[in-house]
Amino acid sequence: MEHEFKCSGLVELRAGSECTAEPQCPHPCRCANGIVNCRENSLEKVPTHLPEDTTELRLEQNSITEIPPKAFSPYRKLIRIDLSNNKIKKVAADAFHGLKSLESLVLYGNKITELPAGVFQGLTSLQLLLLNANDISCIRTDLFRDLTSLTLLSLYDNNIKSLANGTFTNLRSIRTLDLSHNQIAMIGPKTLRGVSSLKHLSLDNNVLTCIDEGAIRELKDLEILTLNNNKLTTLGKEMLFGLLRLRTLKLADNYLACDCHLAWLSRHLKSIPRLGQHTKCASPAHLKGQNLVDLQVLCNFFFGYCGLIRDVVWGWGEGRDHGDVSDEGENEYLGGFDMSQRAKERRRERRRPERAVYKL
Repeated sequence: MEHEFKCSGLVELRAGSECTAEPQCPHPCRCANGIVNCRENSLEKVPTHLPEDTTELRLEQNSITEIPPKAFSPYRKLIRIDLSNNKIKKVAADAFHGLKSLESLVLYGNKITELPAGVFQGLTSLQLLLLNANDISCIRTDLFRDLTSLTLLSLYDNNIKSLANGTFTNLRSIRTLDLSHNQIAMIGPKTLRGVSSLKHLSLDNNVLTCIDEGAIRELKDLEILTLNNNKLTTLGKEMLFGLLRLRTLKLADNYLACDCHLAWLSRHLKSIPRLGQHTKCASPAHLKGQNLVDLQVLCNFFFGYCGLIRDVVWGWGEGRDHGDVSDEGENEYLGGFDMSQRAKERRRERRRPERAVYKL
């Protein structure tokens, strides 16, 4: 007489096979259609023994403090993991080992200070990586090396002070890069190398004083550039050259010095009215708070003065050939400095000194 034997309440004897584990749903999570929902359950550890067919794991708003080695390795079908708003401080270097199908990894709102080398190794399908609202201060140069499919990377609201050359080199699919609300002081010529497909770059609320004009100029697909609330006083005149797709430029709340160094930007903003609508001067005092786009330039090389004025350009020589004004002279008198000795000598040599006036 044949009998059907049960091998505990979790596994059954199947014809022609040994006892095998049934898919389980860890308490107190809910499991359905490949989604394991453990959201807001006061969990302190990453749960184990998930159904093998899990494609989405929701662990947000718990009290998890670390992600152990190979925490998700058995679940090769995972497409999305959400660990946001936990208390994670430590992430093992191989925490996400083997997740070649993973497309979305959400880690914002934790207490991560450091990401170990190789932590994202092999995640070649990853498209979205949210690391914002942590306390990350340093980004390893090769941290994102394998993320060739990544389209959105969010690092805002961390404590990043600098970015090494080559940090983003392999992000050839990237479309959005958010570096706002950090402590970044400079963007060097090679900082953004490799992200030529970038469309949206946000650097708001940093402490930027210098942006190499070549770093931005290489981003030919860039559509949105936001630089609000930094410490920029000027921008290189070649920075936006060739950015034909740029439709939004935000420079509010900087320390822009509206002199002839920024003449090119005023001219550029006039030619494309939708750009830089709130780009205002911080100095000189009589132009503070004025929109840069509303200004015209006055460059009086022979009297040692160069600056921007509002609404009207005055002086002789308007519309005439100013070929006798050399680049050397222009460089010497930029910035509204007092009349130099050389300027005085030029004035004496001319019976009727002519003011060189340029409209933007």
